[in-house]
Amino acid sequence: MAITPYDSAAQQQAINQMYDAQKQTQLSQLENAYNQQRSSYEQAAAQIAPTYQAQANDLAVQYERNKRNLNEQAAARGLNTGTASQQQLALNQVWQRNYGALKGQQAQAETAAQQKMTDLEAAYQQQVAQAIANNDYDRAKALYDEAQTAYQRQMQEDQIAYQRQQDAQAQQLKEAQLLASYGDFSLFANLYGQDAAAQMSALWTAQNPDLAYNTGRISAAQYYQMTGQYPQGYTASSSSGGGGGYRSGGGSPATTTTTNPTTEPTTETDPLSDLAERFQYGSDEEYFAAKTNEIASDARQQAQAYAVANGINPWDSGYAGFVDEAQRRILADNSDYSYYRGEYEKEKDARKDKEAIASQKKQAKAKEEKRQSDIDEAIKMMSYAANYGV
Repeated sequence: MAITPYDSAAQQQAINQMYDAQKQTQLSQLENAYNQQRSSYEQAAAQIAPTYQAQANDLAVQYERNKRNLNEQAAARGLNTGTASQQQLALNQVWQRNYGALKGQQAQAETAAQQKMTDLEAAYQQQVAQAIANNDYDRAKALYDEAQTAYQRQMQEDQIAYQRQQDAQAQQLKEAQLLASYGDFSLFANLYGQDAAAQMSALWTAQNPDLAYNTGRISAAQYYQMTGQYPQGYTASSSSGGGGGYRSGGGSPATTTTTNPTTEPTTETDPLSDLAERFQYGSDEEYFAAKTNEIASDARQQAQAYAVANGINPWDSGYAGFVDEAQRRILADNSDYSYYRGEYEKEKDARKDKEAIASQKKQAKAKEEKRQSDIDEAIKMMSYAANYGV
């Protein structure tokens, strides 16, 4: 069953979106409540001036009425002008005092209304700040909890993946061991690398030469090199020179008759097949290099098998040096290797020569372009001088 990866980034994004929405909702609610309250305060403040103005108008009307009554009474009583003036002055003072008191009350009411709106604004800003702080705290806590959850999930996923990897490796090792019992070390190469697999294969071949020969993993000549005799039922040709190659009883490779290394390979191949193989590479240099490496790899395997056959195991300190020397001797007696190696060197040298010539041409072209540019610039300067008398 496949593990659904835990997307912590998506979870964090969802948390941030949720708390952004909550903060926006809270701030909108606070703003609406503030606007409603402020509107109510503003409406009340707007009524202060008209209300006190109406009261002032009533005082003025009352003053005029009292003044008229006073004049009528003074005329009816026959009071002189001085007495009437004193009474009017007193009446005016009363009106002035009442009007001043009314205006003072109006000013106090307007100040109180303004203070209420100031307090409302301060309370609103405090509520906004508190809402943001609470939202940030809750968000941080939620993100921390999510990080903890993500860590736990990742640990679980890593543990499951590790266990599956161990199970897969155990299964691969089991399959590799099964194939290795028949001489196939390809899975071991995937697990531990080509060098380790080659050493295992060489050891197995040395321990099981009959099975290796019967399964086509070594040739009759290689069998002879390992055991000192040919496989049962095999008849060596008269030109084989007694089997050639390595012999298990000796301490060094035997010498074989070689052909001229400058000639074509001695292995009989179909010319068209060889041509088709060469076309698989990007150049003749790559083809000859591949063939050279192929022969060298085969020689390496033969040298490893020879080492094991002579009691030198891969874990011995002198194993690597012995195999290197054995491989060198095998390749020295291999005309195909000499041919392909020589052709590779020729192609490599030819390529370097072509690259050198191409580089020289490029430099010459750049030099010529620079010379032509200098000439063109000189012509322009001469033309400028001729036109402007410089």
